[in-house]
Amino acid sequence: MTQQHPAPHHGPSWYKIFALVLSGLYLMFLIMVSQCTLSLETPDAALNSALCLAYGVLAAACLLLGLMVCLVGIEHAKRHHKARTFYFSMIIFFLVSAVIFLFAEIL
Repeated sequence: MTQQHPAPHHGPSWYKIFALVLSGLYLMFLIMVSQCTLSLETPDAALNSALCLAYGVLAAACLLLGLMVCLVGIEHAKRHHKARTFYFSMIIFFLVSAVIFLFAEIL
């Protein structure tokens, strides 16, 4: 039995595009969360707190989806014998930005 090689890949790598879009959304939601204050004193403050919670959930979803897209992109690039450095750098971006955000919020 001979092993068949995948067909040549042409066009844009959709995994890279998805990873870039998710990283942009992730950064936007992190910036929005960093500007939030939680308070339930007035109805406006409660609404702002609910929006902060929604931004945090959306940032976490972008983080998880971005990491999954990068992992799938690594396997896709390996299968097509392409460079995987973009996906590794995106994973580092997602994780380092999460750590920096957590330390900035704690301090």
